[in-house]
Amino acid sequence: MKLEDLLHGRVEHYRGGTFFHIQRDLHDIDSGNIGKYIEEHKNVLLLKNIRKRFPDLVHIAKKRMLFLDIENCGLAYEDPIFLIGMLQISHDITLKSLLARDYSEESAILSYFLNQELPNYEVVFTFNGKTYDIPRINQRSIENGLLEEPDSEDLFAYASKQNHVSINTKSKSENPLQPFLNGEHHDILHLLRQRTKLPKQSRKLQTYEKILFNFRRRGDIPGKKIPQAYGDYVYGRADASILAQIVHHNQLDRISLAGFLTYLCS
Repeated sequence: MKLEDLLHGRVEHYRGGTFFHIQRDLHDIDSGNIGKYIEEHKNVLLLKNIRKRFPDLVHIAKKRMLFLDIENCGLAYEDPIFLIGMLQISHDITLKSLLARDYSEESAILSYFLNQELPNYEVVFTFNGKTYDIPRINQRSIENGLLEEPDSEDLFAYASKQNHVSINTKSKSENPLQPFLNGEHHDILHLLRQRTKLPKQSRKLQTYEKILFNFRRRGDIPGKKIPQAYGDYVYGRADASILAQIVHHNQLDRISLAGFLTYLCS
């Protein structure tokens, strides 16, 4: 089966490159108890409740909040990113996926994210993104020539220039692998630890899914197997169905982020 039929997306042409662009709504995705929890507690996601839990977001509209999760080709910061997953809460919950179908499309998804997506948002929510997603996007953007210097331009400053608006960023770190969204980035993992009192060593998103939503994934591809599975697809050892599994795994991660925010605002 073709990728277009499995993922209901389209090929995007951007700045001389291409990638696969997928957009789905929450009700299009089988997310079990997590999706049900969000639907049942939709009133909690009113802007006033979000601002009450996050007072520093008092000036930000809900549609300017981005939930971010990525997939890459290994554990090293130098390993390429092949999927940038986003979720936005407005009247509906919308998920976008920027998928590199092979290693050569990484630059296109990063460039599109930096120029066409990030300028639309003023705050980013992640799960363990302070040590994973944010520094990896930063590093790979530098490696692809999209950010000039490790300590001279951070991601939010880049987005500010693209959008021609003033975004408040704090002092920049000399370490390029430090979070570059500064005060505009909320790592939900740390907030969940405070609220649930789980052991500090518990960093697994699926642990919180089980505890908060009684949700256990069935048939989901384990995160540790994703780099190898993606490589199998790129080198022709697996068909497009493996990419569909990876994208669905990432979509569940993002839906869980929205569920966690719902829980934290309850």
